[in-house]
Amino acid sequence: MFGDPLSASYDIINFRSRSATEGARKKIRIGVWDREGTPRLNLNVSGLQWKSLSTQFSFCSSECLPGTRKEITEPCCWECKKCLPGTISTDIGSTTCTKCDPETRSNEGHTGCEKLPIVNITFTTATGISITLVAFVGIILTLLVCGTWVKFYNTPIVKASSREISLLLLFGISAVFILAVLELAEPSKSLCTAATFWRYFALNICITVLFLKTMRIASVFEVDKVAQLFAPCYKNLKTQIVFLFVMNLTALSLLALWIVLDPPRRKKIIRSDEYIFLVCKPFDTNIGLALFITVCSYTLIVAHLCTYYAFKTRGIPENFNETKYIGFSMYILLLSSIAYYPVAFAFDSWYVTLVSCTTALITWFGLLGCMFGPKLFILLFRPQQNSMQSVRSQVMNFSFNNVTATRVFLAPIDEGVPNVALE
Repeated sequence: MFGDPLSASYDIINFRSRSATEGARKKIRIGVWDREGTPRLNLNVSGLQWKSLSTQFSFCSSECLPGTRKEITEPCCWECKKCLPGTISTDIGSTTCTKCDPETRSNEGHTGCEKLPIVNITFTTATGISITLVAFVGIILTLLVCGTWVKFYNTPIVKASSREISLLLLFGISAVFILAVLELAEPSKSLCTAATFWRYFALNICITVLFLKTMRIASVFEVDKVAQLFAPCYKNLKTQIVFLFVMNLTALSLLALWIVLDPPRRKKIIRSDEYIFLVCKPFDTNIGLALFITVCSYTLIVAHLCTYYAFKTRGIPENFNETKYIGFSMYILLLSSIAYYPVAFAFDSWYVTLVSCTTALITWFGLLGCMFGPKLFILLFRPQQNSMQSVRSQVMNFSFNNVTATRVFLAPIDEGVPNVALE
């Protein structure tokens, strides 16, 4: 039907218009295609006559432009098809499209590859700037609370709140606020390792301090027999420091094993033709997974015990009770964990960083407000309640109205022994 130029010979005819009296067009032979000749094509170009003044072209399909490829429809004819997403063609008349590298995508015209955008929230984005400002507000508030604590260091309310332990709690809170800012930095192997260690160690410091405060109150008021067994651990500041050291040494040992055996590292998550998301992958092997689960389990066990005893001691009168605020703090922390971890392991985009920073900031603002807000209110706006006379009056009132309170430990504040009754 279409002829085969490789196995046949042809005459090349030029159609010319006749005059009005001659009638139809006439055929003029101007060349020949001879498959056995040399050259095969002989054409009298000067004998050609065109209807228009411009030179005419004979073709079935025009050449395909860059960004497209040829798709054969019939012998010697084709259609130009646009390259698929992620592929390009750079030459005219290209028959194929070339796939871009994994970290690139095709431009709008499919004539070249461009780098995929990195969608991490950074310090320069609007969201990153907002997170940084809120985190710095948290750091400043923590420093102000610390300064107020130091100013009123020798007053009854501060002494009764285990002033040294409270300063350790403030250190842990400020460390997590700083961590929220580090989340915005571009991940690297060293940063991932440091941030992971920092996150879980600071979290354990805060939770063990709250657990210590809760168990001290629970043991003094004999909430149950288990709490009474821990009573020797809270007798004085030295035993409290030893208790905190042992609990945090356990977490530190687990973290050290994790960092040594399977350290966190940077990972590129590539969504083809969409974006790149840089993330700190906490582990690569089953050993790392096991240690990650162990660290989280240890932290959660302590947090749940703290929450449980904070709930059990909620009925103690407010003048004696710090556990109600500890309970609020732990509820916020546990709910934030429930919100964060499913997102962190199920998704891979910028909103993971947003959820991580947001839950961290909410948790530690809540902890700072719950644990230090009521005491700061007394220190700054109710100084009359920050006196030995007021404290002893509150203790005596409770002692005469509650049988269990006769066993409350009330040591002289001047001796530096933390007094549960003042909390």
